[in-house]
Amino acid sequence: MLKTTKSLVIGLCLFSIGVLLKKLNAPIEIDISSFRVLPIQTHFSDAMEKAVEWAPDAYLNTVDASFSASNDNDPLQLSYGFRSKKEPGKWLSVYYSNTDPIHIKISEGEFPQGSDRPLTKEIDIANLPFDSLEAIIIALENGGEDFLVDHRGSLQGSFLELEQENMALGEGEHMWHVVFSSSSANLDTLYITLDAYSGKVVETYRTNQ
Repeated sequence: MLKTTKSLVIGLCLFSIGVLLKKLNAPIEIDISSFRVLPIQTHFSDAMEKAVEWAPDAYLNTVDASFSASNDNDPLQLSYGFRSKKEPGKWLSVYYSNTDPIHIKISEGEFPQGSDRPLTKEIDIANLPFDSLEAIIIALENGGEDFLVDHRGSLQGSFLELEQENMALGEGEHMWHVVFSSSSANLDTLYITLDAYSGKVVETYRTNQ
C-alpha cells in the first residue's frame, strides 16, 4: 500500500526518485536516475486566485502535468482547469511552465452544451492521498517499466492528468491518467488509469504493440 504523502513542495521544487528498470531476457538494462514532474500543489494557490477573479464560485476541475526522465530536457508543464458552479457552461484553464514561471497563459471558453453541461466533482487537492510522482511510480510498476525498456528509457510528450472518470456526464470518481509516450517513429503510447484515492489500476491500454 502506498504511503500517504503529507509534505507539500513549494515553488519549482522537482520530485526525484531513483529507478532501476529491468526486464527478463532483455538485451539491455536501463538505469533511470530520476523522473521529473511538478507536484500539483506547485502553482495551485496562484491559479485559484486567478480562477476566483474569473468566477467567485470557481472550483478545480482538472489538473494536467507533463513529466520526463532525467536524461530528457523537455520543459515541465502544469495546468489547472476550473468550472463555475453558477455558470456550468464555461471553463477556465491556467498554464505554467518551469522554464518560464513568470509568464502564465490563461484561456477560457464555453462547452458546446452550454449550461446543460453537467458539473463535475470538485478536486480537493489537500485531501488527495498521493501526488503526481506517486501516480507515476504506480504506473511504472504496472507496465511503465516495460515500456521504458522497450524504448531504452526515452520519453517524449509524456503527461498525466487528474480528472473525474466521466467528465462529460459528471460521473465517477477522480482518476489519474498516466500517459507514457515514446519518441520512436511508430508513436507507441501506454495509457494507465489509476483510482486517485486507492491507487488501484483501473485500465491499461497500449498502442502499436
